[in-house]
Amino acid sequence: MALEQTQVIPAPVLSAALEAFTNKLPPMMGKPINTAAYNPQVAGQNTLQTGAQNAALGLGSLTGTGAGQGQGSIQSYMSPYQQQVMDASLAEFDRNAAMQQTGLRDQAIQQGAYGGGREGIMQAESMRGSEMNRAALQAQLLQQGFGQAQQARMGDLQAQQGLGTYQAQLGQGLQGYDQATKDATTLAAREA
Repeated sequence: MALEQTQVIPAPVLSAALEAFTNKLPPMMGKPINTAAYNPQVAGQNTLQTGAQNAALGLGSLTGTGAGQGQGSIQSYMSPYQQQVMDASLAEFDRNAAMQQTGLRDQAIQQGAYGGGREGIMQAESMRGSEMNRAALQAQLLQQGFGQAQQARMGDLQAQQGLGTYQAQLGQGLQGYDQATKDATTLAAREA
């Protein structure tokens, strides 16, 4: 019985490339591969992110009780003209109250009760009512100024929070770009 054998011989072009490749292997064998270039890397925070974090730490002063006169307090948002408005309004109120007192005095003279007990009681009641109305007007003006300052303070806080959010998002975008660059560098080192 005869034995038949088949042999597959690679094409001459492939055998030359295979021989060149196998000739390069022995010098590389036993040599350690530097894998430091393959280590995964994480992009660090950039200045936008650290700036947003530092600014966020300072936002606590804006959310405090609002007492005092420092930055973030209601006092720092009050209109510098509020006292002038109050003075003018109260001066006008006082002028009208004086005119009313003069009218009461004239009325008492016409009735022949000037300097009497009835006129004194009428003047005292009028003064009491006038003082209560004056105090109510002053409180209303103060409340109005406080409300406007509170709205300005809240608007400022919202604007700062919005800017902080924008800054953090921009920083995250830049960090993502830095991470993609590091990943591409690591991948290129592996491929090389």
